[in-house]
Amino acid sequence: MLDPVLFYDGECNLCHWAVRRVIRFDRKALFRFSPLQGELAREIGVAKPEEPMNTVLLYHQGVVYAKSRAVFKVLQSLGFPYNILCIFKVLPLFVTDGLYNVVARNRHRWFGKKEACLIPEPALMERFLP
Repeated sequence: MLDPVLFYDGECNLCHWAVRRVIRFDRKALFRFSPLQGELAREIGVAKPEEPMNTVLLYHQGVVYAKSRAVFKVLQSLGFPYNILCIFKVLPLFVTDGLYNVVARNRHRWFGKKEACLIPEPALMERFLP
């Protein structure tokens, strides 16, 4: 497996939008992507069927980052100007994760839900993992 791998809710419109943004701004093609509902998430133990799929997870060098920590790691990796948003890392984790949780709880209501996972363009297939 190539890492870092960004795990996302494959049924979430907001998550699909975020994955498309990361692909667009990831000039070095660092990130791979996999739905939380997929094989890889179950294989490495980042997704459990009994837990809600309401967070983005970043798997990098054997470490799993969740919620705002995952977002900040992605922004940092994308470089300028996106890494400027990492200034918000100075806020306590309960604040950044609290904001993340509000969006996560309401994402389907605000942005809608897909019936199936994102199907990438053929040119991007190698960046998507099962």
